[in-house]
Amino acid sequence: MTDSSPTRFQTWILECLQLAAYPAERQLREVRNLGVGVDEIALQLDDMVNIAMAHVANEDLPTADLELLRSVLAKVDEYDRTRPNTPAALG
Repeated sequence: MTDSSPTRFQTWILECLQLAAYPAERQLREVRNLGVGVDEIALQLDDMVNIAMAHVANEDLPTADLELLRSVLAKVDEYDRTRPNTPAALG
């Protein structure tokens, strides 16, 4: 019988995705509590994909799971490229 409890890596992945899915106000509160900048969420997602690639190489993670994580990061990157970056652009 195999243990179905999540690994430390799986738990961390879920925490990263949960943080990314929070409403903006909650995200801001969380990063302030952690004492990091708001870019930490995107950095964690990037780290998540890089570490997942190593897990795939070690055959600890299916390639399909890596592709799902990459798709999340791609959406974040797309949003970051298209959002207004200046106070004037924000209206």
